[in-house]
Amino acid sequence: MKKMKRYWLLACLLMAPWILQAQPIITINAGNASGCVGDTISIPVTLTGGASVSAISLALNYQTQSLQFVGVSNALPALSNNLIVNAAGGKVLAGWFSTQAVTLSTGTLFNIRMVVQGNSPLQWDTLTPGNCEIADAGGNVIPAGFISSNATATGALILLQPFGQSQIQAGSSTQFEVSALGATAFQWQSLVNGQWVSLQNDAVFQGVQTPVLGIVNASVALNGRQFRVLISGSCPAAVVSNSITLFVAGSQPTPVAFPITWDDPNVSYGFTDFGGNASVLAPSPTNAGNRTLRTTKTTGAEVWAGTTITPTGGLVT
Repeated sequence: MKKMKRYWLLACLLMAPWILQAQPIITINAGNASGCVGDTISIPVTLTGGASVSAISLALNYQTQSLQFVGVSNALPALSNNLIVNAAGGKVLAGWFSTQAVTLSTGTLFNIRMVVQGNSPLQWDTLTPGNCEIADAGGNVIPAGFISSNATATGALILLQPFGQSQIQAGSSTQFEVSALGATAFQWQSLVNGQWVSLQNDAVFQGVQTPVLGIVNASVALNGRQFRVLISGSCPAAVVSNSITLFVAGSQPTPVAFPITWDDPNVSYGFTDFGGNASVLAPSPTNAGNRTLRTTKTTGAEVWAGTTITPTGGLVT
């Protein structure tokens, strides 16, 4: 029995240094932070506990597609003179040293400022030697714990950028779709004459305020047209999606002479109004025996409203 007690005492003595070393004297915490897409958020880096230190090395991993490093703010005065913080390869690197030990106690060391575009974990790199270490004046590593966190984008968040069948034949239909979280409203737009204009539901465009934009009986006039969607959520500014381009291939055009006549039995014309235009075939004001296409911009029509005219085989000049 005495022999067993001696072995037990020896085991405890051998384990004692490990037990003492495993207990962190201080804890470094990266706080959670959130903000609207495009906002600059502050991630507080705080210390809990207390120690006399002469060097600090920190490395915090983040996702570059979701966060963009801006800089630091509100650095602890005791650290501000020799504090160096930058970012590279999805890692915020912070370093500080002093020939004179500084006693640190519970409080904020500094804030990391980031532009938020999406959600990202904030993970301390404790696996790489030297990346997350705190040392005293003698160069001895001080036992420390590190608590990771998350950065969160609030409001609408695009999961899938606009997608769909973008190459179609004239006269056929297609649809573009977007997937988003936290969305409360959608507004599809089209690039017309270098300006993004909001679409309205009409004979060509359907579901302009939904996640799915329908394009019906597309004409060759829409070939090369770009589309995007504005997505609203809990944040003041709408999130703007990437653009998607529609390519419409037409059949072999049928040459026609201008001015166009609506009384030629050999050519069948069609017309499509968009943006709030209203068109109708009516007798010519100068010759009641001829028909003309009368087009009117209705009240509330868009500035880009118009009418597309095509014969069966297409239209060329």
